[in-house]
Amino acid sequence: MIASPVFIVFFWVRVSYLLHWTAPLLILGYYFLTYIVQKFVMSPIVHHVYLQEKLEGITTQLYAYVCVYIYIFVCMYVEMLIRLSM
Repeated sequence: MIASPVFIVFFWVRVSYLLHWTAPLLILGYYFLTYIVQKFVMSPIVHHVYLQEKLEGITTQLYAYVCVYIYIFVCMYVEMLIRLSM
């Protein structure tokens, strides 16, 4: 966030000395255009990644529950078999 204004000022001064005053305006326009495009493009991507991470977390949690319940079931089943065999 801090680097972008520094780059804008640096290029503004540098290009205004080398070229005409319209060149820095083109650079500023480029930064604003990329900012607007990034806002429109990145918002749906961020939302999609958030939902995917949320679903992966739920899946991981359910997998952990299933593993625990299967372990409990197997332990109870083995214990029952041991009791029946005696």
